[in-house]
Amino acid sequence: MVSDAQPTASGDRLGERVVSGARWVFLLRVTSIATLWLISVVLAHLLEKRQYGLAGMANIIVTLLVVFQDSGLTGALIHRGSKMREAIDSAVVYSAVSGLVLAAACLLAAPLVGRFFHQHEVTNLVRGLSLVFVFRSISQVPQAILQKELRFKAFALVLVTGSAVQVTTAISLGASGAGAWSPIIGAIALEAWCAVWMWPVSGVRADPRRASWGTLRELLSYGRGLAGANAVHTLNQYVDNAVVARQLGPAQLGAYTIGYQAGKQTLTTLSFSASQLVFPAYTKLRDDLDRFRRAYLRSLRFIAICASPLAFGLAAVSGTFVDAVYGTKWHAAAPVLTIIVLVTLFSTLTSTMGEVMKALRRPGWVFAVATIQLILLTSAVLALYSHGIVAVAAGVGAATVVVGFVSLVLTERLLHLGWRTWVLTPLPAVVAGAITGLALFGTDRAVDQSAAVRLCIEIVEAPLVYLVALRLVAPERCREFLVEVGRLTALSRFSGWLRPRPD
Repeated sequence: MVSDAQPTASGDRLGERVVSGARWVFLLRVTSIATLWLISVVLAHLLEKRQYGLAGMANIIVTLLVVFQDSGLTGALIHRGSKMREAIDSAVVYSAVSGLVLAAACLLAAPLVGRFFHQHEVTNLVRGLSLVFVFRSISQVPQAILQKELRFKAFALVLVTGSAVQVTTAISLGASGAGAWSPIIGAIALEAWCAVWMWPVSGVRADPRRASWGTLRELLSYGRGLAGANAVHTLNQYVDNAVVARQLGPAQLGAYTIGYQAGKQTLTTLSFSASQLVFPAYTKLRDDLDRFRRAYLRSLRFIAICASPLAFGLAAVSGTFVDAVYGTKWHAAAPVLTIIVLVTLFSTLTSTMGEVMKALRRPGWVFAVATIQLILLTSAVLALYSHGIVAVAAGVGAATVVVGFVSLVLTERLLHLGWRTWVLTPLPAVVAGAITGLALFGTDRAVDQSAAVRLCIEIVEAPLVYLVALRLVAPERCREFLVEVGRLTALSRFSGWLRPRPD
């Protein structure tokens, strides 16, 4: 049961909870990405290009509507410091009503979506996905409470097991000839699983009769900036897909989606995990700017060290990766992958800046930044789509980089970091990652074997080259990284010899 008082954790206790939570958040994100990849790869082989693209079209509109279901409620519950029982009771009522309204809107909008994409099959797919809103309305509040209390183990276990249900459902249906319905029903199965298990696992009890309109107004007042930012951010993620789907057709959407997801999802494992973890922690440090600043820089170093080899390595062997994993029929996705993964490296380094703004009571800034990105991205995509999916990816990349620098300016204003500090913090990892990418590119060109064999060699080569490069470029950062990995994997007792010397 959630108490009305906000618990105050000591620095050591908070650090332990954050480290413990980080393990589970990372496991959760890895599992989520692995689920999406497994479904994507298997269905890419089982389904026709057109069927694959039709499912992607249906998901676009539903994903856009899902963001309105939250309305910043999750962030507001996490941020709230008192009267939690009232907040939970009020949030439950709002979540139920908004879920039913959005489910009805999805049913009504389905024919319009089919007409927009010029694909009548999409209509029934969208109607089926209306169930997502009903199930999400049940699980939304307990998920927020589990995150607020840093109970990421329970949170992760429900979603990890749900991912297994999703994979089994989608692949079984794909193999049995369900076509575009395969990933749709898999997504519904995941939400249904969360609806069944989130409340009992959270241990939270709600009584809608105690709901307070005043408390709900307070939650929505804080959350409206986050809701706007989430809505615009979702549009940023899907405006390119919508334009490609309408103007270039389902087959081109399928290739673009594979390149985009393969380039983005690996690194968003880090950014999503970091954002989900650091926001509750940052809210507890917001009155101690020195600790806040140190925590931010520490997370930036760790993200850079993890993300750099993945980004440069995948960019260097994108063609081999696509051919080996998805099949040569999807080779057109390779240049999209290259562009998106390098751009995502930059956006990953700036990913926790939004959490900084929210924790320091500037949620409106997040909305403003997302709006700027939407304007730039939409303009670029509309100007470039006629040149094909690679040009669309380039436009997305340019808009993302510009907005990343805007976020950096705002974060520097809040934390008083200084540009030199921010640039030098991730620089050693980026340099080591670039060296790794060059080595893999050379191997990819030198080895005269099948794509699958080359990829296996490169998977073994990448971490070895990167660790050597990082050890040469920044030995102390290499030691610090290995210590952090030891802590996160509960192996720190074996890694005392790795501890970095004081600066």
